[in-house]
Amino acid sequence: MFANCPNLADVRLSAGATDERLAAWTAKLNRPWYDPIVRVGEERKFVKMPFEPTPAENFEFDPATGLISAYTGTDIDVVVPRESDGVTVVGFDGWNVFASCQDYTNTETASNQTDWVHLRTLVLPETIRELPDGLLSYCQQLETFLCYAPVESTGKSTFALCRSLKNTAFLNGVHVIDSYAFDSTGSLENLWFGEHVQKIASNAFNFSGLTTFTVDADEIETGAFSACENLTSLHFTRKVKTIGETFAMECPNLAELCFECDLANTSSLLLLTAAPQLTVHIPADADEETRLPRAELHVLERKPQRNHRDMRSLRTYAARPA
Repeated sequence: MFANCPNLADVRLSAGATDERLAAWTAKLNRPWYDPIVRVGEERKFVKMPFEPTPAENFEFDPATGLISAYTGTDIDVVVPRESDGVTVVGFDGWNVFASCQDYTNTETASNQTDWVHLRTLVLPETIRELPDGLLSYCQQLETFLCYAPVESTGKSTFALCRSLKNTAFLNGVHVIDSYAFDSTGSLENLWFGEHVQKIASNAFNFSGLTTFTVDADEIETGAFSACENLTSLHFTRKVKTIGETFAMECPNLAELCFECDLANTSSLLLLTAAPQLTVHIPADADEETRLPRAELHVLERKPQRNHRDMRSLRTYAARPA
């Protein structure tokens, strides 16, 4: 019906259309995951960047590739432009683009650098296709990151040692929160990743400042939440399918785990230190006979001033409805 209609931009189904019908039409019309078919009366989910861009002359740009190779400006609030001299900006040429903003103070990295741009805010347009690993690592003054680009991955170590980072939002979604993405982000407060997250990779939130977090991804890898000293609560939605055995390690204040997801394929979950009073919630309608006996939560507690290999105590929680 809609063959050879390249400019057909907005197709809507009736207000009463089911989610299954929406998904089927999205697939039939080959719509991207970040901009699916919607119902009449609903807002389209894809959001375009609404901000005035930083002038293109503040960036080194290769028109042959569409990649920014360096930020050369001095503004601390930066909005990456959609285009430069009529050429669309599609990404960044490696991890060193914001080298002028990297602060190595109080880190193990040796540097003779005495001055840097105190980058505070970074906004990326929807034209960006990919984030390179380590793009903003060591930008210790960065407080807010807004990404309007629907990307496959956050990139590995993208915000490592961004110690002032408070607010991060991927407005049009992301598929993977990658390894060490938020490593050592002690000030982390507000996060938005959208509804399309497929995986939270190992050590994604290593040493982060998370206090509570709703886990809404298909797969959670081992150590995804490691050494989060302020973390008190994790809530796993029904979307979660697999959880790495040691998904949260060295989280001494973790006091609440809520599992909406199916634990049938989970035999054991291991925590290395947690709060003394740990509450575990599972769905009230869970099947006692076939599901619950398979799901056990073990808490290994390290005792101070002794060899922890000899001095670990084990608490075991057989899952029960709360």
